[in-house]
Amino acid sequence: MKQFFLTAIAVLLYCGSMYAQTPNAIPYQAVARDAAGNLISDHPVSVRLSILDGASTIYQETQNVNTNRFGLFTVNIGQGTAVSGYVAFSAIPWGVGTKSLKVEFDPAGGSSYINMGTTQMLSVPYALFAEKSNTPGVPGPIGPAGPAGAAGAQGLPGVAGAVGPAGAAGAAGAQGLPGVAGAVGPAGPAGSTGPQGLQGLQGLNGLNGSNGSNGSNGANGLNGLNGLNGAPGAQGPAGPAGANGATGATGSQGPAGSTGSQGPAGPMGFTGPIGATGATGQQGPIGMPGLTGSQGP
Repeated sequence: MKQFFLTAIAVLLYCGSMYAQTPNAIPYQAVARDAAGNLISDHPVSVRLSILDGASTIYQETQNVNTNRFGLFTVNIGQGTAVSGYVAFSAIPWGVGTKSLKVEFDPAGGSSYINMGTTQMLSVPYALFAEKSNTPGVPGPIGPAGPAGAAGAQGLPGVAGAVGPAGAAGAAGAQGLPGVAGAVGPAGPAGSTGPQGLQGLQGLNGLNGSNGSNGSNGANGLNGLNGLNGAPGAQGPAGPAGANGATGATGSQGPAGSTGSQGPAGPMGFTGPIGATGATGQQGPIGMPGLTGSQGP
C-alpha cells in the first residue's frame, strides 16, 4: 500500500503544475496513478494543501474532487475549506520569506492523508503579491531629518472655525475716565402756586403828637408778626430757566458800622536795624559875652 502511494506521489509531483493569476487563488493540477502506473480514473479523491513560510505552516485547506477519465484533477488553492488556526489565504505575505507548497493525498476521498511532499514555490505564484504591490507595507523606521526646505508660498486663509465657548470673566479693569457730561434735559413744567399764608397781626398804633405846630412825624410802628407759612406745595418740576435779567443799579453806601473794641496787642515785632546817621544840623547863634571877672590881688 505504501509503495502504491509512493508511485502516486511521484506521479503527482512530476505531473503537477501550478500557475498564479488573479482572483485570489492558485490553480493546482495533478494526475493520480496506482503502483502499476494505471490511472485512477473517474474516482473521488481528497487533498490537503498547506502553504509553508520557511519550515512553518501558515495556511492550510482541504478539498474533495473527482478525477476525470485521464486521472486528472484540478483544484484552486485558496478556495477550499480553510483549516482553523492559520492565517487567511488573503493575508499570506507573499513578498516576504520563502514559500513552499505541501501536498497530502487520500485516494479514497476520506481524511487519511498521506504526505506527498513539499515543493518550493518559485516566481509564478507571486502574481498574488504583484496584485497587492500598491498596498503600503509596514512602515519602516523614521529616517534622519533632511535639511529644511525653502519657505513655501503663503497658503490661502483657512475657513474660520466655530466660535469657542465663552472664557471666564476677566478681572475688573481700572476705572475709566469720566465721560463727557450729557446735554441738560428739557425743563419740567412750573409747579402750582402754594396756598396763601395767614395774615399777620396788626401792629400797635404810634403815640399821638402834641397839638401845636406840626411836629415831625412819629416813628413808624413795629411791623406785625409774620403770618404762619402755608404748607409747602408739592415740588413742581423745574420750569425752563428764564433769561438772565439786566444787572440792577448799584445800591447806596450803607452807614458805617460802629468801631469795634480794641483788639489784644499783637506780639512785639523784631527790633529793626539802626537807621543811618542823620545830617549835621546848622550852627546855632553865638552866645552873649560873659561878665568880666574881679581884679585879682
